[in-house]
Amino acid sequence: MQVVENWAEVKGTVQGLGPHPSLDGYSVVEVQVESVADVTGYPNLFHSAAGQTLAVNVPKDRVGELLAPGEQVTLHVRRGGPGSVFAHPDRITVP
Repeated sequence: MQVVENWAEVKGTVQGLGPHPSLDGYSVVEVQVESVADVTGYPNLFHSAAGQTLAVNVPKDRVGELLAPGEQVTLHVRRGGPGSVFAHPDRITVP
């Protein structure tokens, strides 16, 4: 299966985080999604994600400096394959 280049802006609350079981250099951040918005120029494959919890793969160095359970977060995410969601490392913000 080939996935098209895609991005969406997701806002939500960090529910938990931990090391990725198989991707070295990544953590998995569980985000309870509150809203989803389009990113101009890219298909949005997350239209139905509001109200769900997404497991987002985030580079470890971005997790330690930005994210903690209970924090609000805005990030740009993309589908990397079935069940695989990645955050853009430069598009992670907390209020």
